[in-house]
Amino acid sequence: MTTHQVPEPPNRSGPNRRHLVQAVAAGAAASGAIGSAAAAQPQPAAVLAVASAADYARDPTRWGSAEIAALFPGFAHLDMRTSGAVIRLRHGGSGPPLLLLHGNPENHVCWHKVAARLAQRYHVILPDLRGYGDR
Repeated sequence: MTTHQVPEPPNRSGPNRRHLVQAVAAGAAASGAIGSAAAAQPQPAAVLAVASAADYARDPTRWGSAEIAALFPGFAHLDMRTSGAVIRLRHGGSGPPLLLLHGNPENHVCWHKVAARLAQRYHVILPDLRGYGDR
């Protein structure tokens, strides 16, 4: 009988995708509200930056346009560091977390027609996969 050892996954420091979802959910639960109140609350350690309304006008090459931000009322837009990359995402709503992933060649904006409605029951998380943006 031959036995095969399954290699252990590499020990990476820092949060992974699971930690990303948990951190966003914990941040929303701690703040009690999404939007401007979320920016005022202490952010989880993995959060690098949170976009404000002024950021869309000041730096549209980084954060995208105010018109796209308006498609997601009540959603926060932020950057989070994982063990492998910085992930830009929007999140909003309350309830159990619901992660919506886009396909190729889309980005998180493809969910704009359903995001607000889903946010009535769920904490909706809309990340941009690596290499995608909302411009």
